[in-house]
Amino acid sequence: MFYDEEYARACGYDGLVAHPMFTNQVLFFLLQKGHGSWIRTPGSRNPGQILEWHDPIRVGNILTLKTKGYDKWIKRGKYYMRYLSELYDQHGTLKMSGYMTLILPKSKEDVLRFIKGEHALEA
Repeated sequence: MFYDEEYARACGYDGLVAHPMFTNQVLFFLLQKGHGSWIRTPGSRNPGQILEWHDPIRVGNILTLKTKGYDKWIKRGKYYMRYLSELYDQHGTLKMSGYMTLILPKSKEDVLRFIKGEHALEA
């Protein structure tokens, strides 16, 4: 169903559908750099994510990403943040919801050390 249109139709789809993990590449492509986007912070780590697909992504869909941070906490001295990211198609149909968790660097100095190649951040 991902690359064989005839098989996709036999499975009940009306054409090719994107592989569900395609959404990871789309999310990082659509994320903007800059103030307020911790997801692309150098040195941040992803300890886990939950992805829910609501409707298949079709070849030709125009996707829009809406993302917001909705929880943050400190555990064992590490800073965590959780985001909700949602992908919509050009008709406003929700295609995917993703709940991403990040462990953030403790300070701007940690981020700068990571950028310089000093990957051993403070524990």
